[in-house]
Amino acid sequence: MAKKKTSKKVARTAAPQKKTAAQKAGRKAAVAKSAWVVTTSGDRAIADVAKDLSAAGFKIDQTLEQIGIITGKSADKNVGKARAIRGVADVSPDHKVDIGPPNSRETW
Repeated sequence: MAKKKTSKKVARTAAPQKKTAAQKAGRKAAVAKSAWVVTTSGDRAIADVAKDLSAAGFKIDQTLEQIGIITGKSADKNVGKARAIRGVADVSPDHKVDIGPPNSRETW
């Protein structure tokens, strides 16, 4: 009587791969960022406040020096850091405003 040949399959595990820059960037992009309006107190130059906001994780969109406002985007977790910056009076969520088309009777 002949014996059956059996073969054992050995599972090979691949070596762990390092994440590429694109994968790391994708993970960063996955963090939801909200739009914020930062009101400055006037205690410091607005450019210095903007620099500190950038260091705290804010992406600055506009610096409106004449009215002391900085707009930008950031993850919600960075808002506490922004409020603690010297020269920041308030950090509020930005809201979209739409006044409708010109000469329209409806404004809402």
